[in-house]
Amino acid sequence: MTERRCLPNHRESVSIGFEYEGFRYRATAGGDAMMDASVKADICQLTISAAVAIADAPFAELERQSRDLACLAACGFLAKQEAVDAAHNAAVAALGPGMVNRYGADSIQEIIVTGFRLEEQEREAAKPRVYRTPEATVSAFWYVVGLNDPAHLKRWLAEHPQDSRYLQKLWEAKCHPSK
Repeated sequence: MTERRCLPNHRESVSIGFEYEGFRYRATAGGDAMMDASVKADICQLTISAAVAIADAPFAELERQSRDLACLAACGFLAKQEAVDAAHNAAVAALGPGMVNRYGADSIQEIIVTGFRLEEQEREAAKPRVYRTPEATVSAFWYVVGLNDPAHLKRWLAEHPQDSRYLQKLWEAKCHPSK
């Protein structure tokens, strides 16, 4: 499987597209990530696909496949435990018991965990963050106000466009506390 994408669409559903053995697939789950049986991912096929990919480049590919399976779990196409089990079963199938014993089961599990963590970090980074005026900026604002230099205050506010609306509210609250 390659190039899996997990994105919300305009109907607040989640869609995922992936390629398997040269064929492209796309599935969609409702906003609450509940799915009917026709959309549910085939765990056996996912495990086989991951095992084939892992056999070619064991450790880097195991991490990538784990990240992809984590994406499928995050999108609601399979339970997180199913995704972890699929990654582990694929690793054992691809690497064989000898390699698992050689590197240790804990090492293999750590690679799988790394893939899941990377997916979680990507999701966190993709979330929009609400801007909040830093306390240091508020303190600097009151310092500049205390200078009693309107021209300097105007220049300073022009340099802080994201903060000007919030700082104006602070100023109005101080000057007109009854509002």
